[in-house]
Amino acid sequence: MRRIVVLVALLAAATAFGLTRPAPAAACTGCWETLNDLVKGADRIALVRVASAPAGSYVFRVEQVFKGPAATQLTFPIDGALQVFPVGSRWILVLAPGHGLDFANAFAVEADGRVVPGGPFDIPTTLAGWYAAFRLPATDTAPPAPGQGIPAWFLLTLAAVGSVCWLATMRRLASPD
Repeated sequence: MRRIVVLVALLAAATAFGLTRPAPAAACTGCWETLNDLVKGADRIALVRVASAPAGSYVFRVEQVFKGPAATQLTFPIDGALQVFPVGSRWILVLAPGHGLDFANAFAVEADGRVVPGGPFDIPTTLAGWYAAFRLPATDTAPPAPGQGIPAWFLLTLAAVGSVCWLATMRRLASPD
């Protein structure tokens, strides 16, 4: 009985974790596309950060252009967007020729560089994978998310335990047996 309770708790935790991730947007539903198909069908692919959403528009600051004309900023009306883009979030936008966010595929980029796939796409699942696919140097400079990496308290505890072990070894070697 205890095993069933633990199993149910683990399944509930996994489900809750899955529900807290951002929902990706995809204009293409039910079609299978590869990264090559996306690249062929797009006139612009860019890594962007949502700078603001003033009066009916999204303003995206371009961090990296994978395909298309260079730009430092993109602005699109909120009305045509298939997705809500929270200010400060990062996305890879794949824009169809002559269209805005109404015919865009948008892939959320998490703080640790993971790319949340949207729809049935066979795309790289990390930002480093996108850079490699486009043969670009990985220049991502996003700060790590809070809670990422090794906590300082853990490193200090590890150093203290190591010091105690080293001192105990030194005493044992110095004591005349």
